[in-house]
Parts: sequence; structure tokens; C-alpha cells
Amino acid sequence: MPFMAITQNNQNWCGSLLVQNFYKYYINPSASEKQLKQTGMLVMVFVAVLAAVIALFNDSILAIVKFIFAITAGVGPVFILRWYWHKINAWTQLTAMVVSLIYPVLYDLGYANIPVFTNFLNQTMFMLNMEYYPLKIVVLTITVCATWIVVMYNTKPNDISSLKKYVSAVRPGGWWPIENAGKVRFAIRFATALLLAFANVLNFIVLWKFVTRQYALAAFLFVLSIIILILAYHLLKRINLQNG
Repeated sequence: MPFMAITQNNQNWCGSLLVQNFYKYYINPSASEKQLKQTGMLVMVFVAVLAAVIALFNDSILAIVKFIFAITAGVGPVFILRWYWHKINAWTQLTAMVVSLIYPVLYDLGYANIPVFTNFLNQTMFMLNMEYYPLKIVVLTITVCATWIVVMYNTKPNDISSLKKYVSAVRPGGWWPIENAGKVRFAIRFATALLLAFANVLNFIVLWKFVTRQYALAAFLFVLSIIILILAYHLLKRINLQNG
């Protein structure tokens, strides 16, 4: 079940992202709806096959879940702040996604092959009374965030005309150097963002509890995440009605 949940989620995500943001934009801008639908189906089949291959070469779902946690460390703030802060550009998001894939591999290779790094981590684990994996998540979160922040401040900001179109359509709360944007209903937007973030974290906890066979707690947390999502939906609906 966890394997299927992860696979289906990534099928939907990849099907929309690769087709709408890559295929339609860079490869075939004049693609018809039928072509986009067919391409999306092919992408979803590819993701399913890729998931099957990954599962074939892994001994447990726990290892896959831990790897997913590792490659998402430090990425979340980018996807949240992009709705509130005009400085988050495409290079910032791309950097966060790329380094979050590279750093976990480098971290493990460094621990296994570089004595100085190994000793440093061992001493840190001893001082903080932490095991290897929790420390890894903390270090990856800090380094990934530090990397995309550096890139953000050293790359060209978003085009002001694009920002104006976005602000005109969405009227986002947060920090936007455009009139009629600013902190429009910022409190309720921020509360909604926190709810969605909490629901997202709960999904990972549900998956973890299911893997560790704590089925009752997993079921309770799953229901709780649904309730939170419903509440967030109603808050977003209220914001949209007010903007209309």
C-alpha cells in the first residue's frame, strides 16, 4: 500500500509537470489536448515502470521511505515561500530540487570514504546524542536551504511584468514590490499555508506509522490529515471569494 500510494502520487505529479511545464512549453507548444493527454499517459506508464524497477532492487519499503525523506529535506520552504516572496525565482526552485538529489548521495559517500568527515559526524552524533539518519536529515535541510538561498541572491529576479500578471490574477499575500499586493489577507493565507504544510508532514508520518505496523495510529493521523485539508480548502475558497 505505501508503495502504491507513493507511485500513484508521483505518476500524477510527473504527468502534469512534465507534460504541461516541459513538453508543452519546450517541445511541442502547439500540441492539442489529445496529444497532451496521450503524452501524459505515456509519462505515467514510464513512472510506473521506473517504480517497479526501483522496487525490484530494494529489500524494504522502509529504505525507500527514508530515501524520500532525505531527498526532500530543505525543499519544502521553497515551494511554500514562492507564493509569498517575489525573490523566489525558477533558478531557486531548480537548485533546491537538484541539490536535494545530489547532497544525500554525497553525504553517504563522504561518511563511507572520507575519514575526516566520518570522524566529524561520529563526534557530532556523540555530542548531540543523535543517530546517523536524524543527523543526516538536519544537515541536509541546512545545506540545501543555504544553497538555494545563495542562488536566489545571485541570480536574476523574476521579470516584473510576469510578477504583475501573477499579482493581478492571484493577489498573493506576502512580500511583493507591486501595488495592491503586499500583505493582502496575509494572516489567513499564512494560516492556510501552515495547515497545508502540516497535512503534508502528516502524510509522511502516516506512511511511517504504516510501515512500522502502527495501523491504528496511522489511520487516526490519516483521518486528521483529511480534516486539515478540508479546513484548508474552505479557507482558500473564502480567500478566492473575497478576491472575486
